[in-house]
Amino acid sequence: MLKPGIRLYSLRVQRFGGSREHILGNEALTKALRVLGCFDWKQPEWSVAELSQRTGLNKSHVVKILREFVRTQYLEQDSKTRRYRVGPNSLSLGSAYLRGSNLLQCSSERLRRIAQDTGQTTTLSVVDRSGVLFLSRVVGRAGAHPTLSVGSHVPLHATSAGKVCAALLPIATVSRFLASTRLEPITPSTIRDPHIFWQQLSEIRRSGFACTFGESTFGVGGIATPILGEGQDLVGALSVLFNLHDETARQRRGLVSTMLAAGRQVSFEMGAASYPF
Repeated sequence: MLKPGIRLYSLRVQRFGGSREHILGNEALTKALRVLGCFDWKQPEWSVAELSQRTGLNKSHVVKILREFVRTQYLEQDSKTRRYRVGPNSLSLGSAYLRGSNLLQCSSERLRRIAQDTGQTTTLSVVDRSGVLFLSRVVGRAGAHPTLSVGSHVPLHATSAGKVCAALLPIATVSRFLASTRLEPITPSTIRDPHIFWQQLSEIRRSGFACTFGESTFGVGGIATPILGEGQDLVGALSVLFNLHDETARQRRGLVSTMLAAGRQVSFEMGAASYPF
């Protein structure tokens, strides 16, 4: 949702020989958001030259965009290095999203209860571009702790949440992802073969849950189940993390049952008419 005060302007184009209308968004706004979107947990600081190369915009244009974001405190510039990083208003905007998220409100109590009952760490994630974004986590007293913090972005193929989301995304969307993205290894256990990834997705669609074993963090496994919303659309994923050296097959089966029950409950609260798993 755009902040108050930001307008989109439309341009109506009529072609000779017939009327064909095109509604174009504000080009300047699109370019500004392209620059702002470069700032994330993986690379929180950028120089003008780096942003120019990443976005394809010339340096003078990038400088004008950065100057406006600094003025409005969505970005700030280090006085010594001259590099740019996220400013306080970006945190305020992100906090407003978390506070207003119906998904987070419906999931929080269930995450806390699972962490308390099992001792394991639980997380909530949503699909973000070609990966998943961690929205929330509750650290269990004895469970495995993720090395990534809230706000981190992880590729779809490397986490249980990413895999369960990929399994429920349209096949065409996943095909485009695999065609344009190399399955980069995060650990030696990360799945790198697209054919194996497709096989896993097929099994996940049948079972309703995904597992990983040290594929994004050494020694940490994960079990994730999907969250469905109105219209049976995928809206997110719940995960539980565990230490691989402590885990047994019996414990894993218990965690799977717990997570499927949690995914079902949260999905109904989000407006899903049914939960097929």
